[in-house]
Amino acid sequence: MTPDEPTMTGNPGGVFRISRAFALLGGLVMLGSAALVSLDVIVRNLFSIVPFRSFELTTYAFAAAMAFSFGYALLDRKHIRIDAIYRMFPLWVQTVFDVVNLLLMLLLALALAYHGTIAAISSWEIGASSTSSLAVPLVIPQGVWAAGLLWFAFCALALTVRVLGDLVRRKFARIHAEIGIDLDQTEI
Repeated sequence: MTPDEPTMTGNPGGVFRISRAFALLGGLVMLGSAALVSLDVIVRNLFSIVPFRSFELTTYAFAAAMAFSFGYALLDRKHIRIDAIYRMFPLWVQTVFDVVNLLLMLLLALALAYHGTIAAISSWEIGASSTSSLAVPLVIPQGVWAAGLLWFAFCALALTVRVLGDLVRRKFARIHAEIGIDLDQTEI
């Protein structure tokens, strides 16, 4: 464990490490997308052809990369939170804010996963494909996107279960270390 790695080390199956790998893979996908778009623009300007249809492909890649990165952002406390009055309260009140925030994040993750999965299943059932010349079966990009959203929901659920166990044991400092706002890294 590195010094800046969250204390989410007892998670089942190394959820944090898997999430970090997904986020790194997502970053590589974004770099590949940038290269593809750049190549597409260069070839289009030099030869007046559009060989890669990069817009459609990178749109799918962006959605999947983002979805698979959400779990890492949650576990590494990278989601945006407003802390204007947060720091004025004692630790136990901050913990209440943190737990409520986590429960709302879990609800959001579950809703996204549900609707993403429904979209992918619906596309599969009707055989939907993109209207471009590529005619990509939409179940493929939507399925990958839904898998990323399901991973996010799993991460949120695993973290929630762990935090609620800590809450029952009144381990407020541990909860703050795992899900609280890192006041040392906030901008004032």
